[in-house]
Amino acid sequence: MQEFHIDSWSEFKASLTAYASKERRLRDNFICRGQADSDWPLITTLDREYSSYDSSTKNKIYHQLLKDFHSECLGIGHVSEKDELLARHHGVPTTLLDWTRSPYVAAYFAFEHADRDCKSGNVAIWLFKLLAQKDIQADIDIRDSSSLIADNIRAIEQRALFMSFEPGTDIIGTLSPGLRKITIPLSQRDVALADLDEMLINRRTLFRDRDAAAITAIMRSSIKGGVL
Repeated sequence: MQEFHIDSWSEFKASLTAYASKERRLRDNFICRGQADSDWPLITTLDREYSSYDSSTKNKIYHQLLKDFHSECLGIGHVSEKDELLARHHGVPTTLLDWTRSPYVAAYFAFEHADRDCKSGNVAIWLFKLLAQKDIQADIDIRDSSSLIADNIRAIEQRALFMSFEPGTDIIGTLSPGLRKITIPLSQRDVALADLDEMLINRRTLFRDRDAAAITAIMRSSIKGGVL
């Protein structure tokens, strides 16, 4: 795995521009993920929430969660018992790890709650080079078919795709040949979020509901740096 530290938001944007000037669009070659603390590992919500259980037990819990989610959705809207993407977006722990085609969307999710969650002083933006799949011994289940997210407005707006892993997988070790980690200081949060808001990358555009609109209005009023 390669790791890079970037000192400022402007330097991060410049690095993306430099890449785009030399190569094809970054989103054709990489998928991205943002996390609010650079010390956090890459881990699925199932492994995080049920860390004390062995892999076999986690797998049983997972299938029961999907079954119960499907049952509880009766009368609310049609949900397939195997619709793990929808379950994931509504907070059910799954074996999926969310990624996006956009490094700027990844940056938004890295910075959004970093003022609350970041302990290390740096956020992280992870990039995985898609061409590196051939160099990885284990099979990687990347789910990026448009038909999978056709009815999931959040996933569409976030340019989302997903990786599925067996419970207990060492994700960083598995993806290491194609994995890059970029860290940016937490101090860049305000200027980054203000800039992203100008790009129309905010909670409202990524989630498209009234709660997200309210959060966007509140966040916008609290940002002190950047372009307002």
